[in-house]
Amino acid sequence: MFFTKKTWYHRMLLSYLPIYFLVTSVIILLAFLMISNMAKREAVDANRIYTEQQMQALDKSLREIDDMLVKDLQYDAVITRFYKGGQPSSYLDGYETSKKLSQLTATSSLIDSIYLYRFEDSMIMSPNMMIPVDKFGDRAFADSFRTSSKLYTFSQQRDYKEFLDQDYPSPVFSIVRNYPLLGKHQGIIVVNISVVRLKSWLADSSRSERSFLYIENADGEPIHATDTANRGTELSRIKSPYTGWEFVSGVRDGHLFRYASLFSYVWIICGLLVTGLLGMLLITRRNYKPIELIIDRIRHHDPVRLKPAEHKDELKLIDQALESLIERTQTYQKLHEEDVGIRRRQLLLDLTDGVALLSPEEWKREAQTYGLPEEYGALSLALFEIDQFAAWNHKYNTRDQHLFKYVLASVIGEVAEVNQAGVWTEWMSGYRLLVVYFCGNSRADEQFVLSLAEQVRAWVEAHLDFTVTAGISSPFHELAELSRYYDQAAQALSYKHTVGMNRILQPVTHAFREPYRHVQNIRQLVLAYRTFDSQWEELYRSVFAEIRRDLINREELNNLLQYLVYNLNKEMTGLSPKVVELWTSRTFPELLEASLGFDLIDEPEERMQEILASFQETVLLSREHRGNLPLAKKIRKFVDDSLGNPDLSLTMLCDQFGLHGKYISRIFREEFGEKLAEYIVRARMEKSKEMLAGTGLSIQEIALAVGYVHDVSFIRAFKKTTGQPPGEYRKGLDPGSSASSDT
Repeated sequence: MFFTKKTWYHRMLLSYLPIYFLVTSVIILLAFLMISNMAKREAVDANRIYTEQQMQALDKSLREIDDMLVKDLQYDAVITRFYKGGQPSSYLDGYETSKKLSQLTATSSLIDSIYLYRFEDSMIMSPNMMIPVDKFGDRAFADSFRTSSKLYTFSQQRDYKEFLDQDYPSPVFSIVRNYPLLGKHQGIIVVNISVVRLKSWLADSSRSERSFLYIENADGEPIHATDTANRGTELSRIKSPYTGWEFVSGVRDGHLFRYASLFSYVWIICGLLVTGLLGMLLITRRNYKPIELIIDRIRHHDPVRLKPAEHKDELKLIDQALESLIERTQTYQKLHEEDVGIRRRQLLLDLTDGVALLSPEEWKREAQTYGLPEEYGALSLALFEIDQFAAWNHKYNTRDQHLFKYVLASVIGEVAEVNQAGVWTEWMSGYRLLVVYFCGNSRADEQFVLSLAEQVRAWVEAHLDFTVTAGISSPFHELAELSRYYDQAAQALSYKHTVGMNRILQPVTHAFREPYRHVQNIRQLVLAYRTFDSQWEELYRSVFAEIRRDLINREELNNLLQYLVYNLNKEMTGLSPKVVELWTSRTFPELLEASLGFDLIDEPEERMQEILASFQETVLLSREHRGNLPLAKKIRKFVDDSLGNPDLSLTMLCDQFGLHGKYISRIFREEFGEKLAEYIVRARMEKSKEMLAGTGLSIQEIALAVGYVHDVSFIRAFKKTTGQPPGEYRKGLDPGSSASSDT
């Protein structure tokens, strides 16, 4: 360290101690409040569960009584016999009914009494007697159900007397069921629930020193209360769906008072903490003044390097450290600007890959960040490519290349600005520059973007030592479509290798999409070259002419060239060992190299033709010094003249030339690169094609003319060779060709 006394450190430490105590106190307070709140929620939840349990227990007991009534009214023969009419048939019937009622009364401790009321003769049957209703103490209540249509009734609290002269009635709740349960009412059964027993049962199950339970009927009158003097704070109120009673529960006020006292202490602590906070603010404000000097220095950005402090003062060291921090900030700012450029380029890459999907609001935010147009009517893409990049890269050093790229991007921006269009340029690779044009709705057409790209191309051609080719897309209106239209621009640019460089290429809608015809032409070319037919060069030029006419893109062109090279290699490896050695050691590698790494189709076309012609010349010269070529030519001449002879075969050639069959086959294959049997079939099929196109002969006549006795064998061989029967082949020919030939 450059000082011994830490006066400023100690002052700041003392000024921040109140902050430490404040934060600690606040954390403790928040933890206490959170725990208290959780405890309160748990208490409310526990109280609600307790209340629900009490309600469900009571409802269950009453439902069991009601279920018992329903069961007995439906299935009990004794009760049914009572309601079926008249006086009991015997004293025994009355006794059984009374006994049944006594048994039902004993099923639950809450039942005070049960009686039956028969409407037919207005008789009441209870466990104690059977009397007329006018002598029954509960007559008014029983008669009220004669005209009632209710199937079930649970009454409010009332007084029940069994005898007229009874002095002390019993407070009860009554459950009333009609007999029968459905149909015309013949009577009722009344079960009286004792209020005293019910309260005793509730008191036993809800006894607690900290909580209370209070029950109200539908009219709001109290039915039960654990402590009427100190009801306390209500926490839960639940209404029974069966009885309609409301169960109210909560905690007694004594505990809440203790909670309130505890919270009063908390508020005192909070007051002290607030006082400490205010004191801390005053102290910090007083100690903050020296720091203002440092802030002023930071604002002015004085370029003074960090040095050890000459005085034993920490402020001087802090001042120097801030000056160094300012220098670093400037460096980081430059890095940030570079990072913005990288992120802007990455955003464009994500849009072209279809990874980024931006809403209009998100695009506005991104546009503000990267300095791009926020509003636009239409979009269009142009993909500029430096022509002959390999030579360009070799010609110029890295510095010049960066300069040329900067000039190209600047020219694109200036041309767009002059034409009142926004532009976004990013180099996608070392030689490709992607341009996004932001156009107005009035200029949302291909001609406008074509004009912008053409101005750039013409300027580069006139002022720079290289040229550019560009592929443009159709206009579109949504950023989400940028990926698709980027592919469209790239596809347009891919036809550069076929149509030429230093031009603007528009989207291609009529490109050739049936490569099978080119494949067939290549096969014919390979076959002609393998046999060293003099027409192979004409077929070669025809193949490339059709590729240019059909507008083949770079990928398709590469595939066709590779197909040509590898088919040539496949066929040439079947020739004599010396020819194969010459082919594999020099010719095939040269062809493979020529088919790759080109800018225009003219380059591989000319180079590959030179290689093939040189190879053919070398092979033919070597054959002239061998004695087998004249004999092979005689054999081929004899075969060509005997195509119409059905007996033409290897045996016939052996007899004709007096040679062994294997020897004839070997020299023919070595000299012409084709098996003798395959040559005979191919020659016959070529002759039959000429006859199908140039004569009106029937299929049978043509078959005989080319050496097939049975037309079925001819048709099978023709279809195997050409892919279709002779009849279909003739139908596919130009109708005018046959007529002209016949004439």
